[in-house]
Amino acid sequence: MVQVSVIIPALNEEEKIEDCLRSLRNQTLGDFELIVVDGVSTNMTVEIARRIVDRVILAPGSKIGGPVDRS
Repeated sequence: MVQVSVIIPALNEEEKIEDCLRSLRNQTLGDFELIVVDGVSTNMTVEIARRIVDRVILAPGSKIGGPVDRS
């Protein structure tokens, strides 16, 4: 059972997302899931994230740190 979920909001973070996610993935916390919520980036952000994280959620119209519209 996953004890911790780490959620990273992203929007066009191609240049820095890989370093951020690899750093998180390599920490020693133990059992955790890594999730990226992407505001529909127009660069390679999602493709990079999918190689590293457990789940990518696409949230069209969301701003970084803003609420996700699930309607």
